[in-house]
Amino acid sequence: MTRTPLRRTWPAALALAVAALAGCTAGEAESTRPSSSPVPLPPLAGASEAATVAGLPDGPASGTVVLTYSGLGELRSPLTGTCTSEGDRTVVAAEAGGASVVLTFDPAGAEVAVRDVGLETTSSVAAGDLAVEGAVLHLAADLVAAGQVVGTLVMDATCSG
Repeated sequence: MTRTPLRRTWPAALALAVAALAGCTAGEAESTRPSSSPVPLPPLAGASEAATVAGLPDGPASGTVVLTYSGLGELRSPLTGTCTSEGDRTVVAAEAGGASVVLTFDPAGAEVAVRDVGLETTSSVAAGDLAVEGAVLHLAADLVAAGQVVGTLVMDATCSG
């Protein structure tokens, strides 16, 4: 398991990163903004991704996760937890390196909630590389918050039914 030593500074650093990524304030003159078009956001996960993961069996989950937030650091760890589904909603709830990571898919979108010492954050998951092979979930996607890409999530999890 590799983890940056920024554990207790995540909340303040996340707030600063989101504020910095949010762009110009209303009080700034238009002339200070770049003349080029803003970088478009990746499309967010939705009904197609929810349908892809719907076949995962309920039961224990194990695997690996790499969670990166821009300017904050990275959590790279084995994960253990559970896979559950109810209707068209699928959840992988796991512990990874002492942090709680909950990945939720439903037709309206996907999100990842992370809770660690001094950190609680939820980000939307972009439509990225997603595959389900039997009981194995493979995901590599950008994370979006406050209208900006704020990080990435890579998860390989086996859901044992």
